[in-house]
Amino acid sequence: MPSIALSRPTLFSGLSLALASGLLASCGHSGEIRSTPEGASVRGADGKEWGITPLALDKIPDLSGSYLDFTLRKEGFAEQRMFLELSAIDEMNVKLSPLAGDHFRTQVAESYAQPISRLIQEALIVQGHLVAKRPDRAEGVLRELLKQYPGVAALHVLQADLYFLQKKRGEGLQALRQAARLDPTEPRVRATLERLDRQ
Repeated sequence: MPSIALSRPTLFSGLSLALASGLLASCGHSGEIRSTPEGASVRGADGKEWGITPLALDKIPDLSGSYLDFTLRKEGFAEQRMFLELSAIDEMNVKLSPLAGDHFRTQVAESYAQPISRLIQEALIVQGHLVAKRPDRAEGVLRELLKQYPGVAALHVLQADLYFLQKKRGEGLQALRQAARLDPTEPRVRATLERLDRQ
């Protein structure tokens, strides 16, 4: 009996993609979803629970599509999202990653370390250009950062600083308001907005 065994630690709800073909010659859905450890909740893309592992495919409601999109959840383990070609599933076993004390460091922080380091480095470069009163050099780097990370409030604060340096008060206020919307807990942004609104 051919099988797929997938094992990949995920972030909070990472996506494991397994597209395989030709493992089953039959058209029926007689396979099974298993997990290690067993007893994981299997939920469809709509969030509704299909059952607990091991789960026979014929127990899953509405197998009319050609792909199966589901999430495995078990207390004490990282959530695992799967997207599989239905015809390729005979039997699969998903190894769940325990949420040990070092899970954040080993699974999350290490996965994001490079992008976070790059973001911080580029933001410091922008800030350096602004302090040195080189808005043209800051603007290009900042534009690219905002394209990649539009939800980072600190970047909108840098954008406000850039606009104020360029004597564009209205745009600067707008950038600060966006930063405040993204991070309403930041007291310095609120205080700056209140001070500038009074002027």
